[in-house]
Amino acid sequence: MEFVPPKHIVSAATIVLNDKNEILLIKGPRRGWEMPGGQVEESCN
Repeated sequence: MEFVPPKHIVSAATIVLNDKNEILLIKGPRRGWEMPGGQVEESCN
């Protein structure tokens, strides 16, 4: 099967607060601190 690059990249991120109004951040290995999220692959439903 030949690789076909996606026509569009779909991504999502969110802001998560707790009762103390603290924000959940994720420390990634390449981009440092960021909001949780990611990309959706075309085969996902």
